[in-house]
Amino acid sequence: LIAIPLESFIDSSRTLMGVALTGILRGFAFTLRLIGNTTKYIGNGLVNLYDLLIFPPLWIERVVQGKSKEQKIDKKEEVVQ
Repeated sequence: LIAIPLESFIDSSRTLMGVALTGILRGFAFTLRLIGNTTKYIGNGLVNLYDLLIFPPLWIERVVQGKSKEQKIDKKEEVVQ
């Protein structure tokens, strides 16, 4: 009497363990994908934030250097004339 239920239990437990393992692996894959995408978009956001912070000083530097170059060119033209 015990052999038939034990055989059914063993046969169905392989299927049940396979389904459980598949669920665990899918959950693990989802978690890793979530962590990967989160860090990717946080990194992109930090790069964009850095670009916003660094743009004004670089723009000011370019404007100042452009004015100093124009003044040097004007002085050279005065000397030549």
